[in-house]
Amino acid sequence: MMSAARLLARRLPSTANRAKAAGQLRSMGHAQSFHINTPDNTPETYFDFTEENYQLVNKVLSKYPANYKQSAIIPLLDL
Repeated sequence: MMSAARLLARRLPSTANRAKAAGQLRSMGHAQSFHINTPDNTPETYFDFTEENYQLVNKVLSKYPANYKQSAIIPLLDL
């Protein structure tokens, strides 16, 4: 015998169907999700941190234990 919760869950539309019905589906296939080259920003544009930023990176990373260095990504995004 099926529980009442399972019977109710079968009657409710799935999350994907509810989002679709509400027009909330995410689509990454439109032009706004792709890089648009500009004269000063192309895939060939060279980037490197300044010496000051490298020092800040080392300072931020020093606050995290070796097995949690990946946790520093959020503070490093602020550089």
